[in-house]
Amino acid sequence: MKLRKSASLFVSVILLIASCSTRRVIEMPGMYAEYQDVVVPDTTKVLDSEILSNLESVSADRNTLTFSSSATEIAYLRADDIIVAEVSDKTPEGLLRRVVEVTENSDGTYTVVTTFAALEEVFQDADIQIRKEFGVEDIQTQALARGIRMLKRPVVVTPGGFSFGIDHQIVPHVFLKGSFEAKPTLEMKIKIGFFKIKKFLAKATFSESADLRVIVDYQVEVSVKKNIVTLKLTPFVVPVAGVPIVINPVFTVDIGANGSAQAGFETGVKQVVSYEIGGKYENGRPQGINNFKNEFTYQEPNLEGNLAVHPYARANMAFKIYDVMGPEGWAEAYLDFNANIDEDPW
Repeated sequence: MKLRKSASLFVSVILLIASCSTRRVIEMPGMYAEYQDVVVPDTTKVLDSEILSNLESVSADRNTLTFSSSATEIAYLRADDIIVAEVSDKTPEGLLRRVVEVTENSDGTYTVVTTFAALEEVFQDADIQIRKEFGVEDIQTQALARGIRMLKRPVVVTPGGFSFGIDHQIVPHVFLKGSFEAKPTLEMKIKIGFFKIKKFLAKATFSESADLRVIVDYQVEVSVKKNIVTLKLTPFVVPVAGVPIVINPVFTVDIGANGSAQAGFETGVKQVVSYEIGGKYENGRPQGINNFKNEFTYQEPNLEGNLAVHPYARANMAFKIYDVMGPEGWAEAYLDFNANIDEDPW
């Protein structure tokens, strides 16, 4: 059978529960994961690669799936089943949906009407930990602002990560030049108990190094932040008791400057930063995570007086589990990883 329950991978549901109560470890290049105490209900259906090859279309809102006549297993889906799939041509971010209705059409094709589903509907119980480091090999697509280029040299802060050269006009008459390096790591902890989120933690840890100069060629007052880098990273899959959890990360870099200066102002800053930002949800309560360690040297401006413009650069990371932000309980608790970027780090 190509449409399979996760339990069908084992002799019986009893064996499934027993085997997943012990700790399992998954190690891949740049990724470590472990899980235990996992129970997958019969309502969870995993679509394998053959079924996905017969997926003809997905509506823009993802509510309607159309399968070819060859996908006869689709007829066995029932309302309230939870369907899960890995990344494919038609499901580039994976798939997590609740079945509303299945119709066999006159031409033999199948239409599956679905609605939103959450991770806690996939597992009755689960205790999952995930850690993923990112580097240039993970880049799927990139968007760089004018004057920004990726450098091929290795990151100095720590192996891996991303390195950029910056020669960018932030606003008229204000220019930022130099280099910026960052290595991000995403960590997640998920605990589900009888279809409820008991604990959910997501945090991004960054090691950064920046060598920046700001140049002003006209009298200005400036307070600006702008995005200069957006990297859509390749989705990565964590197989948990036969169920693929698909995580879709995005890495961004913002630059900014605050202050006022006259024409001829020039100054620089060198910084080495390590910080973690994110949020956690436990016992029904959300809590932010913001821990910074910043070491920097500031170059005195080449202009007498108390005018100054302070430049900065900061990396951020966001993610989606499948094509949604996270488990249903996380929707209210979610804290944007960009939360600290509006603050002047100096």
